[in-house]
Amino acid sequence: MRHTSLLFAATALAGTLGTTLPAFAQSADATTIFLVDESGSMAGEHNFLQNFVLDLDAALAISGLNTRQYGLTGFAGPGQGPANLRNITLSGQSLLGTANEFATAAQGLQTSGFTEDGYAAIDNALNTSTL
Repeated sequence: MRHTSLLFAATALAGTLGTTLPAFAQSADATTIFLVDESGSMAGEHNFLQNFVLDLDAALAISGLNTRQYGLTGFAGPGQGPANLRNITLSGQSLLGTANEFATAAQGLQTSGFTEDGYAAIDNALNTSTL
């Protein structure tokens, strides 16, 4: 668990400073799951994500992470349950994919919701993702 926390901190720092990750992290896999509000005011943020994930992927590659995958969960939109959650498939039936697959899937985000329950989205991501 400690290495996971250190990896996240090192990844954030390396991406910010443009440096390489510590040796133990360079052979690690990076899985990033975005929890995205699909309420009515979020269209600009949805567009931003499509390019941001490509920039993030490039920075993580330069930092030394060889395997990078991304996931996308929408909440407060057309999903299911009290938080209107939906795990969005990226590649066929997979919930994880490449940065390009994420950017394509993010084009399908909607802005039809109104009640944001980000905590339910976090709980869903922790319970349905194998990290």
